[in-house]
Amino acid sequence: MAVWVIVAVGGMVAGLVTAHATGEVLARRRAERHPVRSVLLTDLPKRTSLVRSSGGKVSAQVGWTATDGSARTGRTLVDTELKAGTGVVVRQDSRGTPTPAPPSLTEWDLVGSSWGRRAG
Repeated sequence: MAVWVIVAVGGMVAGLVTAHATGEVLARRRAERHPVRSVLLTDLPKRTSLVRSSGGKVSAQVGWTATDGSARTGRTLVDTELKAGTGVVVRQDSRGTPTPAPPSLTEWDLVGSSWGRRAG
């Protein structure tokens, strides 16, 4: 009986420590990646075979002005059917490199539960 109590309490403590560590990592990623207004450089087709599984978005070339005033370009995922000149938001890291938006805690909750179903 005592073994089961130790296992239950140990599992709970391990889960809380993991959740706290994950929250800290996600907060740090959100602080490191900041949004920048950018402009789509090319028209995107209405229908394309390049649509990715991430919400029907496609990789497209965008341009923006960096904080030092220099012109930058890069690729990011955007909705289909957009025209050149359309404003989009790009997330970039401290080096000015476009990065995906960091996952929210809700998104990680969904991922974690699906991993648990796969493992179980």
